[in-house]
Amino acid sequence: MSSLFEIQRRFGDAIRSGTALTTPGAEETQEHLAFAATSVTDGARLSAVEQLDVYREQFWFRHLASLQEDFVAVEHLLGKERFQVLVRAYLDEHPPRHFSLQRLGDAMPEFVRSAAPWSSDPFLVDLVAVEQAFVFLFDAPDARPFDPAMLANVPEAAWPLSTIRLSPAFRILHLGSEAHLYRAAARTGGNAEVPERKPTHLAVARGKTALEYMVLGEPQSVILEKLRAGMPLGEACEHTQRELSMDAADFEAQLGGWFQGWTAWGWLVGIDPP
Repeated sequence: MSSLFEIQRRFGDAIRSGTALTTPGAEETQEHLAFAATSVTDGARLSAVEQLDVYREQFWFRHLASLQEDFVAVEHLLGKERFQVLVRAYLDEHPPRHFSLQRLGDAMPEFVRSAAPWSSDPFLVDLVAVEQAFVFLFDAPDARPFDPAMLANVPEAAWPLSTIRLSPAFRILHLGSEAHLYRAAARTGGNAEVPERKPTHLAVARGKTALEYMVLGEPQSVILEKLRAGMPLGEACEHTQRELSMDAADFEAQLGGWFQGWTAWGWLVGIDPP
């Protein structure tokens, strides 16, 4: 007699099959048919195989429908059939491991970046990253709004060594195109056309009433990434200036305005002195 773990494993393999278990002579379903014959009981109206295939169909329909909702613009780009091929390949590699369907597409950006033939389409890679960022941020954790009184508690000498805490409902995407414009058009019925390649630094965040995005200049996007990684403010400024060969005076002149914006938009939620 098979162990409970073995039965669960074989059941999971069967319902993730991309081929109907009732397809006559399908070689890829033979193991699943054997499992049905030994571990599933015939019902009054459906055979063991037919019952197992009901679960298989529901697995695919449920998860396909969820990913269609999350990646509307990707399906618009690929078309229904090619999108379903992508979904099946993705779920084969990354079966659901979380109770929430909100997390189903978490690994989709990395999968598309690394798996052929999708990895050869740089715009598709960008578009998937944008779509998944919106899905993630819709349900990202909240953070307590920034309290300006924190500024009074940070001595001037301590600023360079202080770390800046950014909202968990905030992401920066470094793209090779304005994929966010295609996404917006595809989701609102507009004329969605694949844009020309153009380096784009996109900030996406959850605002007070909706998800919002903003295209950033490279310096601002670079320093935000360093701050999000936990680099102290002074060090982040020095690294950004050096990497982008920026004049120190020009950089410092812009930094104050950036801080005001980050605070107003809710991206900055705290400052931790050394």
